[in-house]
Amino acid sequence: MTIWRNLNIGTKVLTALLPLILLSIALVSSISILIAQREHEEQAFNKLIATREIKATQIENYFSQIRHQIETFSENHMVISAMKDFAAAFKTIFEERNLTPEAEAALQTRVAEYYQGNFLPKLADNSQITPHFTDYFPNEESTQILQD
Repeated sequence: MTIWRNLNIGTKVLTALLPLILLSIALVSSISILIAQREHEEQAFNKLIATREIKATQIENYFSQIRHQIETFSENHMVISAMKDFAAAFKTIFEERNLTPEAEAALQTRVAEYYQGNFLPKLADNSQITPHFTDYFPNEESTQILQD
């Protein structure tokens, strides 16, 4: 207590106010840091929203472009003629190939091996459900010939 009595009034005031000054500096700093963090998070969130909207617009534009291409192709007489020719050829390919029963069995085996060894595992990796062989294996001989 004797030291406190020997100090002049300026030192006493400074000693009394210093903790209050330090406390208010710490409080203002903490509030400033919280506000800066919130602003930073809001900026990052706004950038993510903008990126999402840009990507959505790009996807919509892509599908619009594809739709317009399909409409253009559907009106093109060469494409129409080619599709008709393809449909006719598809129906006759099995007869044209004139496969023996052994060759037909070998064809089915090769296509089945491809589906079980390559196609279905890749499909399972990119699907939420387990694909079943019978759901995807083509039953028509013409389809199997074209996939061989």
